[in-house]
Amino acid sequence: MWYEILPGFFIIVGCVTAVGMGNNLWQRLANGGKLRRVVNSRFEYTMVRRDMKLAGLEWRAKGLEALPKPE
Repeated sequence: MWYEILPGFFIIVGCVTAVGMGNNLWQRLANGGKLRRVVNSRFEYTMVRRDMKLAGLEWRAKGLEALPKPE
């Protein structure tokens, strides 16, 4: 009958969900509790490069106190 495919369906859905959630968890563990930044445009790429220059890491952004003081 049609309901015989349900166990296989739930196994496949469970595996796909586990992989997606596992990837999310791995990124949070690897990046200090934050998700990986996604760069979709040139502006976002520029901001990631700025954060790398100021803080040393792309996922640990600093505020205005990290900017050099004008002389």
